[in-house]
This record gives sequence, structure tokens and C-alpha cells, in this order.
Amino acid sequence: MIDLFKIILGKGEGMPSPFVFPFAILFLISILPAQYGIADWLHPVINISMPNDTGSYLQIVNNSHLGIISDNDALNISENTYGINYLKQFQRNRITIKYKQYQSRTQLDQPDYVFNVMKNYHEFLFGYVIDRKNISANVELKKKSQIQGIFPFLLLTAKLQPWLACSYGKSIDQVPLDLNLNYYDFEYELNNINTINDMHYYGFSIINKKYQIDYILLKNSYGINVNDTLYQRIEFDNGIKNKLYFKGTLFITNKDEISWIYKKSSQEMGLKLKNVSDKTFLKIDNFSNNNDVISVKYTFHYSKYAIHIQYIKKDMDLYLDTHIWPSRMNLTDLFGSKIENLDYGNIEQKIVSIKLEPSNVKTISSTIKISWLKDKYDMGYNTIGKFLWFIPVFTDNQNLDIIGKDAININMGISLKHGNWMISTNFSQHIPVNIRKRNKSETEGGTEAPVENSGYPDLTSIVHDIDSELSVGNYYGGGLFHLSLIRYID
Repeated sequence: MIDLFKIILGKGEGMPSPFVFPFAILFLISILPAQYGIADWLHPVINISMPNDTGSYLQIVNNSHLGIISDNDALNISENTYGINYLKQFQRNRITIKYKQYQSRTQLDQPDYVFNVMKNYHEFLFGYVIDRKNISANVELKKKSQIQGIFPFLLLTAKLQPWLACSYGKSIDQVPLDLNLNYYDFEYELNNINTINDMHYYGFSIINKKYQIDYILLKNSYGINVNDTLYQRIEFDNGIKNKLYFKGTLFITNKDEISWIYKKSSQEMGLKLKNVSDKTFLKIDNFSNNNDVISVKYTFHYSKYAIHIQYIKKDMDLYLDTHIWPSRMNLTDLFGSKIENLDYGNIEQKIVSIKLEPSNVKTISSTIKISWLKDKYDMGYNTIGKFLWFIPVFTDNQNLDIIGKDAININMGISLKHGNWMISTNFSQHIPVNIRKRNKSETEGGTEAPVENSGYPDLTSIVHDIDSELSVGNYYGGGLFHLSLIRYID
């Protein structure tokens, strides 16, 4: 688990880097949905069974992802969701009422520095679906704690032909966020800020007795809104996130099928963080992320069981261009008056999984899924320290010394049904079994000039502190939990 966390923070061994490098990366991780999708990389093939929406029900649900948690709470990367869902099905219409409590935390607490980003809010949702012969409309209204206003969602679907349906949707949403950074005598806080999402949805479906093909395009323009005008110390260039889904299913028999999906996503953003003197101390000129996913799944039945065999290939490219002014953080100039840092990387993941579950729902049903994950990493950074902003006095090029990881995911679920009640639980554990590292000669070749340690913690020492924190006392990580209690109403 220690090596797994190094993959998130570590960039190899060598010359020191100021703490703001991992701070910038962790900040990006936290403002994006679900902690930058860490759970999707550790548990990429987990499908939680949901109630059959052809009937009415009341559901209490809990989902928890524990990335890494130490016993003294000095290290905490976790995500928790609790909720109550109510659905009332009519002949042609449907009413949905949902209440959700969400908490996401990324916290690193050390004697000389503290970093904490938290999302903590309650959400109430009311939805109404009108379904007619050739057209349907889905309307939702959301209200979140700490944010004024109600946020709408509208999805229209028209059946143009018996085999063709087209959809268009529009949503506006905000999510509250708090950030706190203490670094020696430098303090930086962002309270009462919201991430703003303006999303458009486009899609069409081709439906046949033998196959179904779906195309979905999501275009999201997002930004940050600061509610407290006295402490507006962030400038955010509007970000862009686009997601494309192209998926299909081939029905071989009434039960057997082959399904596939291709997903492509891209993202760009930039921002400035300012100190109390309204001076920029960190500027992200460009953060970009491109992600491609291909998945193929074959489902067939043998005896009393349904067997799912799935293959997934994921590829992600990352790019982060950062400018830092140490003196504006009350720090001694480590490398000069200005630091220019370029982070880049590629992550490739291949997964093979097999899942076994009963073909028919019984009073007691259990499922098991075993997945083999093989990751490949190619990451590094280039740093230039400049005196008077234009005279280079330091250069440092480093590569991540971890170049791959092999892991096993074990996922088990059990459900108990009695009358109109059903309780189900699901647990998934990510277990790294092999960490592949770069040859020592390759790692040593990146440093161009030695630099005297200034006394401030560098990235290597920060990772070492995390190692010490995890190795002393108890810690846990890589677990995904799901619990659901359902009462069917009719």
C-alpha cells in the first residue's frame, strides 16, 4: 500500500522539489469529481445492482471508498455517500425523491505542513418523468446545503422511428468545496467556494431485437465561484470537460449477449492562487487530461449461473504546466525568484475479470468477481528555477521510479430477499501484488545540477513522511463498500 500511494505522489529520487508541486496536483484531484476518479482506477469493473425501476420502492443506501486512512487521521483519502431514495411508479409517469449526504476528504497532516481539501454537503433531489408514446421528459431539481438556489436538469427523448430515439439534455449544478493549506508560517484558505458545472447532453439509440447501439456526448463547461467576496484569492479560467460514449449490445439468445463500450474524455483548465497581498504565488497555465477506455464483455449461462467475462483497456495522458513564486509564500527562494514546473505522464491499465452469479434471484444470492489489473506508468517532470524571472539558475528533470503495478481485485456480494424487503451488501478489495520499478541507472540520469537542501520539506521527504506514517501504527486502504436496504411498495 505504501508503494501504491507513492504512485500518486512520488516522482522518483533526486533533487528537492517544493511542496507546492504535490499541492497543485492534490488540489486538481480534489476539485474534480470523486477525487479524480481514483476509485475507478482501483475498482474499474464494479457494477452495483440497483432496484428494478419498473416498481415503486424506498431505499436506504451507503457507499464508501477508503483510499488510505491512518489510525491517527494524519493521512486520509476517502469518500462516503449516504442516501435515501424513493421512487413511485405510475402507469406513464414516475416520481423520484432522493436525499444524499456526501463527504470527500484529501488530508495530509504533518508537523510542518497541513493540507486538507473537503467536500461535505447534503443534497435533496426531486424528479418527475413524463412518458408518452413517442416522447418522454425527465425533469429534476436539486438543492444543496451551503449553496443558495435550486439547480435544474432536463432530458428530452423523442422516438423518431420504431428503431431510432434521440435525446437532448441540459443541467446546471454547483458543488461546495473547502481548502486549507498550512506550510510553516504560510496559510492559505479557500472557504465557501463552489465548483460550477454547465452541462449539455446529446444522444441517440438504435434499437433492434438482435442489437442495441447508443451514442452519448457530454459537454461540460465548469468553473469556481467564491461566495465570500472579502477573500477572493483564486482566479479560475473556465474549464472544459467532454465525454463521448459509444456502446452497443449484441443479443445472442434471450440470456446470452456480447456488450462493448468505447469512452473518450478530454479536459482542460487553468487557475491562479493569490496570497493576502493579492499576489499570485501559484499559476497553472494549463492542465489537460485525455482518457480512452475500451471494454468488451461476454455474458453466458451455464447450469444455474450467469458468467461474465470482461476485458478493459484504459489509457490516460496527463499534462500540468505550473509557475510558482516561493517568496510570495513566505519561503526562501529555493531556486530563484520563479519556478517553472512541467509535469507529464501516461497511465495504461489492462483488466481481465470474471464474475459468477445465480441466473435467477433467490431468497439468498451471492456473487463473486475476480479481476487481474496490470498498470503501466510513464511519468516525470521538468523544473527550471529562474533568478529575476528570466536567468536560469537551476534545472532538474526526473522520472517516476515506479513504472508499473500488478494487482488483484476481489469483489463479493450477497443479497437477502424476504417478501417486499431486500438487503444487499457488496465489498471490493484492491490488492497490489507486484510493483515494477525503473532501473537505478535510468533514475540517476535525470538530474543536471546539484542543489543544496534549503531545509524546507521537498517531495521526497513528504513521501518519506507518509511512508513513516503508514509503517508506524495501523492503516487501511483500497476498499470499496456498498450496503442497500430496499422496501418494495407495490
